[in-house]
Amino acid sequence: MTLGMDWGPRWMRPWVLGLLLAGATTSPLRGKQAVTLEEAVQAAIQEGPRAAIAVADSAAAARVRTAREYPNPALALGYSKSPPIHQIDLEQPLEYPWVRRARIGSAELGALASATT
Repeated sequence: MTLGMDWGPRWMRPWVLGLLLAGATTSPLRGKQAVTLEEAVQAAIQEGPRAAIAVADSAAAARVRTAREYPNPALALGYSKSPPIHQIDLEQPLEYPWVRRARIGSAELGALASATT
């Protein structure tokens, strides 16, 4: 009688149980040292501003990279009873060049602004 769970073939059950027990006995804290509250606060004060700047720089770079990308093409497959029976549609959105330039320029200025603050 099962309790709503299928554990797979009977020969696999010892392996599953062994993996579960092996995972339960390993400690994720092995090799880590305890830190006092004062040490944690000091580390946050020292590393906090640098980490925030690094996150802002990487986010700004990602916005510039995204702005420079072209839209993805779309592929659609269709079927109907009237001819043509099978249809394949491939679409590639085309952007106006001045819209694309404005989007890239805006992202680059945002990156420049985040780098100067």
